[in-house]
Amino acid sequence: LLTLREAVEAAVRGGTEQTVPFETPASFPFPANEGQRLLALERSGLVDTPPEDSFDRLTWLAARSLDAPVALLTLLTPSRQWFKSHYGLEIAETPRSWAFCNHTILQKGIMVAENLAIDERFAENPAVIGELGFRFYAGCPVVDPDGFTLGSLCVIDTRPRTLDDTQKQILANLAALASDEIKLRATDRQLRWTLEHSSAKAERGILGALGHGGFVENTKSR
Repeated sequence: LLTLREAVEAAVRGGTEQTVPFETPASFPFPANEGQRLLALERSGLVDTPPEDSFDRLTWLAARSLDAPVALLTLLTPSRQWFKSHYGLEIAETPRSWAFCNHTILQKGIMVAENLAIDERFAENPAVIGELGFRFYAGCPVVDPDGFTLGSLCVIDTRPRTLDDTQKQILANLAALASDEIKLRATDRQLRWTLEHSSAKAERGILGALGHGGFVENTKSR
């Protein structure tokens, strides 16, 4: 599988709509706009960044309010499921092929798998049959300002279960807060870029004016 940067470069070269950003056929489902989605993920600047309280609070709230031992904020690169925040799980990433969230990002709303061990999509997943022993998953897409799904906010349990309507609404609202936080980061980054470029432009203008003034002054003194 390609790295995120390699996949983005391939998408740019080949056109973002139809590019399949994998060197070999993927063993997991992915959106039709995967090339564009990966460009959006690259633009977000979130992957491989340090933990942040604003996201850690959301996974903590998700786990506590939904009585789940594990809550994650996932980001899906071409080869990895990377956790921007992880509560109740020590590892910081898994292979992308392990990600239950591959299915979540194909839809707009919450995806619930009540018993992973008997769900044909996940029954052979290493996170189900292996040491982790996951049995329940519920996730909701997390999107960027342009509506591209970067990953999900999800809760996981080691026992089969379900979520009632109120619990689903809680998860949806927390995922919306995660999306809002990502949008705030994008706005802040754009504002800083604008200020920096405006400042640089103003500085060039001042230097140009000073240089012209100096030229005029030198001309008068002759």
